[in-house]
Amino acid sequence: MAFTDEQNQAIYAREPLVCVSAGAGSGKTTILIERIADLLARHKTESGPQLGLDQIVAITFTEKAAAEMKARLRRKFREAADPADVGNMHFWREMERQVESARVSTIHSFCASILREHALRIGMDPDWGVLGDAESEQLAENVVTETIYRLLEKEDPACLRVSLEFSRAQLKEALLDMLMKRWEYQAVDGETRYASPEALYQYWEERLPGAQETLLRTYCYHPEVRVLEDALRAYDGHCSDARDKRELQRCACIAVLQALINREDDLVGKIRGYFSAYRRMGGQKDNWSSEDAYIGVKDALTRAKDFMKDNCLLPEWDEAFERRAAQITCDLFQVGNQVMTAYRAARQAGAVLDFEDMINETLALLRNHPDLCRRVAGSIRYLLIDEFQDTDKRQLEIAQLLASAEGGPHLFVVGDVKQSIYYFRGAEVSIFTTVRKQSSNPLTLPDNFRSVPDVLHFVNDFFERTQLLGAVEAYQPMGVHREARRTPCVECFIPKPEDKELAAEMHERDAEFIAQRILELCGGDAPLLLQEKEGGTRAASYDDVVLLFRRSSYMEDYESALRQKNIPYNRISGAGFFQRREIQDILALLKLI
Repeated sequence: MAFTDEQNQAIYAREPLVCVSAGAGSGKTTILIERIADLLARHKTESGPQLGLDQIVAITFTEKAAAEMKARLRRKFREAADPADVGNMHFWREMERQVESARVSTIHSFCASILREHALRIGMDPDWGVLGDAESEQLAENVVTETIYRLLEKEDPACLRVSLEFSRAQLKEALLDMLMKRWEYQAVDGETRYASPEALYQYWEERLPGAQETLLRTYCYHPEVRVLEDALRAYDGHCSDARDKRELQRCACIAVLQALINREDDLVGKIRGYFSAYRRMGGQKDNWSSEDAYIGVKDALTRAKDFMKDNCLLPEWDEAFERRAAQITCDLFQVGNQVMTAYRAARQAGAVLDFEDMINETLALLRNHPDLCRRVAGSIRYLLIDEFQDTDKRQLEIAQLLASAEGGPHLFVVGDVKQSIYYFRGAEVSIFTTVRKQSSNPLTLPDNFRSVPDVLHFVNDFFERTQLLGAVEAYQPMGVHREARRTPCVECFIPKPEDKELAAEMHERDAEFIAQRILELCGGDAPLLLQEKEGGTRAASYDDVVLLFRRSSYMEDYESALRQKNIPYNRISGAGFFQRREIQDILALLKLI
């Protein structure tokens, strides 16, 4: 198989830290497989200690991806076993045999293996069990409920105050959220920051100016800022008097928006200065090219002012309100700590860990036992991490502790910030960019081998024009490798809302339109023709169609529309187990019986 120059660099790079930015369809899994095979082959022929497959750790994000990587490793090793070279054949067949026990897994499985191996040393039961998501949620809910009642029975002052401030459901939800994100709260210096409401109030007051500036500096990526600026610049040259109050306000507003885009200093002062200077619209209609221009500028200025007022400025500092908020926050933090302690006790009593615990306990183990950390690191010579854009700070620290230990592994990470999807689980794309800067020779796989060029051209043009990904990186167009079809591959339908139409009615109309379009593509008078890999074309069928949704709220409307058109479909996900239609039907039947 022929590789591009960029792919070869990623396969053969030997620096202690290698960071690869690999876009969608760039062949990153193939690169990982080839890199592992090359490491084994190179050490086989070189003098010095031989490299065993068990000294290579490859971490990916899902069990399915880990299983696929193992399957591809087996295939690669089988292909490398040349019968003409007996010694070579035996080596690669032995590698193929070892794949089943290879250290290719998710981060949770990797952490679990470390904890089980060293359980007795840290006072854990070696036979500890794993709490699944559903079991963990149930245990957390029980612990939160029991802790609230226990503290209320003891008339705990903090719990009494937050119970008066929030409804029981709100308090329970807040504590559950704290428990699910406990590693973030435990990382905070609670003993000083939340020691008292006064200490927290002082902390907020000192950091308010900087917090406002930090917030405003993120608006350089907000697409609405450029839309507002363009709307105001559209009236360049429409006013004959540069001293006209409306024209002066237009220019001042453009200057403020430009300051946001350029991330200038003292953005808070500039915005407040603008609001102070231009409290009213003003202007003379005769100075403008037309009445439409005169009114249009007013509308554009109103939209810009509303945007800045609603999004760019924090409310005026209210001392009484902030002191009360500090008291409630400290109370909630205290109750939350009690919940976390109770959850840990319940976990230990049942000799179980949830997925978050696996990472937290492993990190604590490596931090607090340097000798043990060196032992674990010494058993790994190469650490490869896939989907690195979805890594959080704890996972990064685990990798860094191992890589920086004496005799620790070389670190190879691959990811794509554009594909980060686990922000809700604590993933931070900034981690990938930080590690990339630390790498002495950051690599990029720019070419897409999966998508047809006609789609890639649209994607490249869309993101270059809109800069929607500007908050994570400067968009780099994906390279094209497949042959272009020279036919339209992207259709964009923007329904025109009808007067007083409800959201539900709009979704029903959209669903009916989509179902009709699928009929036309797969069974109409002129069906869509698809190219076969072996050559030739065929008509599109229903199993070529996939519908993706941002959320599952209105999926039922689309299912109904598909049924009405007699279009067969299969709902893959989007509802919990007991909410799926087939399960609901069975439950209804059981109730009837």
